[in-house]
Amino acid sequence: MNRKPERQKPEPLVQTLQRGQAMVSAGTSETEVFERLEITESTWKRWNSQYGGIKSDEAKRLLGLDTEKQRFEEMFAMAGLDKRILKTALEATTGPPTATRSSQSRKRLASYRSVEHSHLAVRL
Repeated sequence: MNRKPERQKPEPLVQTLQRGQAMVSAGTSETEVFERLEITESTWKRWNSQYGGIKSDEAKRLLGLDTEKQRFEEMFAMAGLDKRILKTALEATTGPPTATRSSQSRKRLASYRSVEHSHLAVRL
């Protein structure tokens, strides 16, 4: 059974990258650096493009921001689902809104439009 290898956290990657860069600047060949660090050339290039020039604490902060971004995306997706459920429920109870209705219906129409056009705020 082939398992996908677990992703390493950015802090150790940055530290490994810094060690490798120190070895290269000390005159060690890149091939020997890859062997000592037990990584491939493609891994070295990918890490260097992602984390080259940042410090360990910055990498930790970056990981925190990625986690927070993912949490917000999940919240936004849930809000969209809630909006769709409310819209469906409103249409089921009142029917689709039209412009020729009574005063109370116009208020309901305004609420419907608020649900339809808002991203996170829902008024009913």
